[in-house]
Amino acid sequence: GALTIAFALWPFAELTYASYELSGFGSPPFPSLADFAWIVGYLPFFVALFLRFRSLRADLPAGQWKAAVVVFGILTTFSWVYLIAPTIATTSDWFELFLYLAYPIGDLLLALGAVLVVMVLTGGEMSTPWLIIAIAFLILAFADSLFYYADTAGIYIKDAPDLLTAVIDVLYAGSYVILGAGIYIQGRIQKAF
Repeated sequence: GALTIAFALWPFAELTYASYELSGFGSPPFPSLADFAWIVGYLPFFVALFLRFRSLRADLPAGQWKAAVVVFGILTTFSWVYLIAPTIATTSDWFELFLYLAYPIGDLLLALGAVLVVMVLTGGEMSTPWLIIAIAFLILAFADSLFYYADTAGIYIKDAPDLLTAVIDVLYAGSYVILGAGIYIQGRIQKAF
């Protein structure tokens, strides 16, 4: 379904980006085919989270909605102050602005969707894998935010990585491993494999 499409697009984006880097041609252009695959890849993730949340047919208590709004508000404020507002102020091309903003906004929506699913499933058999999936999306959002900030500030160093670059790269890789673990655990619980 939708997750299969998402899991095809994001690895394709990673491989495309890596092929630019490893080919000796330097950094990929912006926007690149990798950016297209990453941004389009958000859509099936959104669909999958929406369908999962809707399939649960559960009403969240007011306290859980408030907690989700607070967490989402904190993440949105951070993204607005450090990523979105500076981008709007410094980018005049509307297409580039859309692409730049698609990442932090997409990450926020993925994190919110995963957190809502976790809240509905709390205490149930699927709560552990979905908590792991939500943590993966939160780590991915943090890694994307750090990368965007470091890249636009000119401090993300690809050729001679420093500590910040290494941390960002480890966060990206870790988020994918954690996401895979959550999906694997869910599959085992559902006896899908």
